Amino acid sequence: DMPDFIQEDDPATTDDESQYLADYYGISLMDPTALAWHTSDFMPISIGNNNWWCGDEEVGGYLDSWVQYLDTPSFTVPAEGSMSADMRWTIEDPAGASVAGTCTDGWDQANVQISTDEGATWTVIDGSDPYDFDCGYGTVYNGYDGAPGWGGNEDWHNVSFDLSAYAGQSASLRFAFYSDPAYSTIDEASITGFQVDNIMVSSDAFSDTGDDPEALSVSGEVWVDQLYDYADETQPGATGWTEYLPGYPFNGNTYLDISDFAGKDVVFRFQTRYDGDHYSEMGLGGQGTGFWLDDFVIYKESSGSYPPPQNLVAESGDESVALSWDDMNASGNNNYIYDNDQVTNSIQMSAEGATAWAGAEMNIAGASTVNTVSIFNDSSFGNPSGTPITIGAFGTIGSLYNNEPAYTAEVTLDTDGWNTFPVEWSFNNNFILAQLFDFSVVVGLDESASPSEHSMILFAGGGWDYWSVAGASVGDGEWGIRANVDTEGANVTYNVYTDNVQSASGLTNNTFTVTGLENNTEYEFYATATYPDGEESGSSNTVTSVPFPQTVHEVLYDDGTAEVSFNANDGNLDTGDYSAVKFMASNAGEDVLRFKWYQSDEAGGAFYIKIWTDDNGPGDEIYSTIATSGIIGWNDKDLSSAALSVSGPFWAGTKEFSSTRPFGVDTSDSDEMSYYSNDEWASQTPISGDLMYRVVLDDVGGGAECNGDITGDGQINVLDVVSLVNVIMGTGASGPCDDITGDGQVNVLDVVSLVNIIMGN
Repeated sequence: DMPDFIQEDDPATTDDESQYLADYYGISLMDPTALAWHTSDFMPISIGNNNWWCGDEEVGGYLDSWVQYLDTPSFTVPAEGSMSADMRWTIEDPAGASVAGTCTDGWDQANVQISTDEGATWTVIDGSDPYDFDCGYGTVYNGYDGAPGWGGNEDWHNVSFDLSAYAGQSASLRFAFYSDPAYSTIDEASITGFQVDNIMVSSDAFSDTGDDPEALSVSGEVWVDQLYDYADETQPGATGWTEYLPGYPFNGNTYLDISDFAGKDVVFRFQTRYDGDHYSEMGLGGQGTGFWLDDFVIYKESSGSYPPPQNLVAESGDESVALSWDDMNASGNNNYIYDNDQVTNSIQMSAEGATAWAGAEMNIAGASTVNTVSIFNDSSFGNPSGTPITIGAFGTIGSLYNNEPAYTAEVTLDTDGWNTFPVEWSFNNNFILAQLFDFSVVVGLDESASPSEHSMILFAGGGWDYWSVAGASVGDGEWGIRANVDTEGANVTYNVYTDNVQSASGLTNNTFTVTGLENNTEYEFYATATYPDGEESGSSNTVTSVPFPQTVHEVLYDDGTAEVSFNANDGNLDTGDYSAVKFMASNAGEDVLRFKWYQSDEAGGAFYIKIWTDDNGPGDEIYSTIATSGIIGWNDKDLSSAALSVSGPFWAGTKEFSSTRPFGVDTSDSDEMSYYSNDEWASQTPISGDLMYRVVLDDVGGGAECNGDITGDGQINVLDVVSLVNVIMGTGASGPCDDITGDGQVNVLDVVSLVNIIMGN
C-alpha cells in the first residue's frame, strides 16, 4: 500500500521529476559465496602478472547492486606510515549524477578505507588521486551513508595514502567497490570494474603483489536485482493482498525465475524506497500504510507437476491392512464428473466489470487430451438460451496453477441442462477446466456435492484457490463442469507409508497389504508416486485403519448415510439428556473394543460415552468415559483398555453436554432400537430412524456357544430366523452368530441350517 508512486516535479530544476517513480519497492537476491574480488591476470600492468580484480570472469566486469570488499590483514602502522598501490578502474561515468531526495553526485564508485577497531567501523581515507565525487549512489542505494568515490575511467597508476595519523595503531586497509541498481558491464562492456596491485605499506609493515589468493580477505554482497514495482490501481497488491505470480512484475525478472541459483544457498532482500512527501495528483497517490509481505514461497519449476495417487482406501484385516488407490498408469477414455447432476445454485460477480474463473481441478497423471467440456445451464438462474460464455483450460507452472489460460474457446449455452462443447486440449499432469463469469453471466454450483474437493476459483489479480476456502461462505459445492478425457497413463511406481515410515516402494500395482501390524492399534497410511524422472510426488489422502483379529465384528443398524441430525439436549441439562442404541452380543460374552458415532457438525464440544445392561431399556451403567467431538462423519473411541465384556442384549450411547454437537440419524429405515431420554432413563422416547452409533466387538468365544441363537435371548426359534433374514436383507444388525454354516458367508444356506436346528435335524 504505497500509493505515492508519482514524484512531484521540482520547478527549480530542468528535469521533469514526475516521470520518475517516487515510492516503490524492490526484490533482490544474493548468493553469499559469490564474491567478486579475486586474483586474476585480467588486464594486468604487465603480461604474466596477476592482480586483484573486483569483477566476474563470465561477465567480463561487474553487475548492478554490488558491495565488495578486499581487506588487508591487520598491521601496526609505522611512524610516518604510508600506503601505496597500483590501481585501475573503469566504472560508470559520474557525470550528471543526481537522485531526488539524496546527496547523490556520482553513480558506481570505488574508494579506500581504514579500520583501527578490528573491522567494526571503517573510514574513507583520501589519497594522491582525489575522489571524483562526494556522494556516490553506489553507497546510498545499498543502504550506507553517501561516501566519496572514484568513477569513470583511469588506467593503471599508483596512488599513495598518508597513514601517519594512525601511527602506532593496529589497522587494516579496505579496497571497496559499490554499484547502484542500474548500468554496469551488462550495459556497457568497456566498464570492467576496479583492480588493485602491488600494495605496499611503508617499513615493510605489509605488502602484496596479487599472486596469493589467500593473502587478503574478501567479503561483501553481490545482490542480483529481481524486480521493482510500485502501487497504483494497475499493479498487483495496490488495493489489497495479491498473490504475486509469474508474469505480474512491472520490471525485471517478470517470471520470478531463480533457476540460475539452483543448488545455492541464497538470501532475499525486500527494500522499500520512499521520498519525502505523500504527493497526490488527479486522485492518485497520498498517504499509504507501507509494504506488506506474507506467505513467501520458493517452489521447483519443472516440465510438469507431480500429482499424487488419488482416493486411497483401507480395509482392516488380522494384523494387516489392505490398501488400494486409483491406478495412475491406466490409459483410456474417462468422464470426469464431480457434481451430483443437480446444480442447485448459481454464482455471479457482485459488480459490473468484475470477472472470475470457476474451475474444476482434473487430477490426471501423465499425458491427456480433453475431448469435450460440458457446462450445466439453468436459465432460471440467469443465463437465457443463447448466452455466450468463455471456457478455458489452465496448466501448471511448477507446483502452481497458471493464472493465464493455455486454451480458451467462445461458446454458447443453447439449452437448459448440459451443454457439451468439443475441444482438443492437451496437458501433461494436472490441469483446470473453467468457465469465465461476471456480473451478467452466472456459473452453476451443485451444493449437494460438498464439501467440495475439485472446485476452484481465480479472481482477477490473484491466484487459483479452492472454492471451499475462498468462496464457500456463499455456498460450497462442485461447479457444473464436466469433461471427457483420453488418458495415456503416467508410467509411475508407487510407495506406501505407514505412520510416516515407508513400508513399500517401487510397486507396479495400485494395491498393497501392510502386514505385521498390531491388532486394535490405529495406523495412518498414505501413498506416493515416483515418476520416470525419479521425482516423488506428494502424498495421497491419508487414511486411518485399525487391524482386528477375525473374531472382531462391527454391530450396526444404519446404512452409513445420515438424513437428519439429532441432539437429546432439551435445554435442561440437570435432568440428564441421553441417547442410546440396543445391541446384541453373544451369550458366551464378547469384549467391547470401540464405540463409533457419526457426527453432523465439527464445531467442537464433548459428551460421555456410556454402556448399560438391558432392563427393557438401558439398565445399570457398566462403563463411562468422556469423548471430544471430532470430524464431520464417522469417529471412534478406543475402549479396549477398559477390559469390558458384554453378553446378550446391552445398550451403548451418550450423555450430552450443552456443547455436544449433533449426531447423525439414518431415517431410510428403522429397526426401532434407538431411544433418548431427558430424565436419566426414568422414561424413554423412540427416535424415528436408526441413531448412528455402532460398537466393535471381539467374539472371544469364537461363536461356539451361539448354536443358532441369533437374538441372544437364550432360545432358538422363529424369531432367530426372522433376525437372520433381516441381516441377509441388509435391514438388521449383524452379529457373531450369523454364520451358522461357518463358511465365512451369511446367506440363505445359513437360514436353511438354522431351520434344521429348530426342527431338530
